[in-house]
Amino acid sequence: MAPAWERLAKELKGVVNVADLDATRNPIVAKRFDIKGYPTLIFIDKGRMYVYKRGERTTERLAAFATSEYQKAISSPVPTPLTHFGILIDFAITGVQEARRIYDVAFRGFFIISSFAFLSGLVIGMICCVIILSKSSSSSPGVKTTKISARKQD
Repeated sequence: MAPAWERLAKELKGVVNVADLDATRNPIVAKRFDIKGYPTLIFIDKGRMYVYKRGERTTERLAAFATSEYQKAISSPVPTPLTHFGILIDFAITGVQEARRIYDVAFRGFFIISSFAFLSGLVIGMICCVIILSKSSSSSPGVKTTKISARKQD
């Protein structure tokens, strides 16, 4: 596919911008354009998105689609980019979906991973508390401690 794509870019230079995207390195863009299979060929024109679903992936067929045949395809609006809050919400939803999938497929693995994560959090929290408490007790030089003796003085 790469050689045909490069020939297409040279052939359509100045007419149509041709670009490629590695969805594994750009998962947010892949999610935005609902890319689920590879390669996915999308043509964008005037705020509309056209997905190339025909079988042939030759330079000639791709050039024909990009110059005129895209108008026969079903279009959809170009999705807007996610905001930072939207990315955070999507991350949380994806995490919950992944946890459910793991729970359904391998409960023991889910239990072990969850237990390990919980115990790791406890250990890290305890270490942080010990460090903070040891710093606070050693950093107060003005405080004098009094010795209490168990002997009774006459």
